[in-house]
Amino acid sequence: MVFYNVDQPNCSRLSFVGCDYVKAGRIAAGLAAFASKDEGKICILSSKVANLPSFEDRVAGFREELSAHYPHMEIVENTLLDGDQFDCYDTIRKIIARHPDICIIYLVNPGDYSACHAISKAVGKRKIRIITNDLMEEQIPMLQSGLISATIDQEPLRQGSLPLEILFNHLAMGIRPPANPVYTRLSIIIGQNSPA
Repeated sequence: MVFYNVDQPNCSRLSFVGCDYVKAGRIAAGLAAFASKDEGKICILSSKVANLPSFEDRVAGFREELSAHYPHMEIVENTLLDGDQFDCYDTIRKIIARHPDICIIYLVNPGDYSACHAISKAVGKRKIRIITNDLMEEQIPMLQSGLISATIDQEPLRQGSLPLEILFNHLAMGIRPPANPVYTRLSIIIGQNSPA
């Protein structure tokens, strides 16, 4: 068995191919610090399907990095968003009303990137930096317009194809994978280097 995207380390598996989610969270914290000059208030948002290890590990990495290196940055909200667009906007509007000085929103595992539009609508003309994970087609215009400040890409094509390659090499040629787990490369994407 080769797992991808979500690991099951307690299983007897040949390998795991996917993201180092803790490291991705640490990178997101570094981006948040860079975007806010090492100080400010942060809101962590995610969709309600966020009880995934990817969410928990990213948030743990984010918190660890802030705690270790950025004492003047504070997480003031950690909220799960409902899938409904109206409820999403209403929740974000209430968060912004409670914390009008939030400068960074870390959108961890969005089920729907319309949350970015809801954030923009809720803050009006005030600039809030949004940091996301993954690089989906619907994010590209948001990166290019500056709605999303940065996203952390995790090589989704390699993440999908490498498990099949590992299985083929093992079954057809008896070759074991070179590493277990195999982590994908994490890249920072901003508007200027986003795909056209």
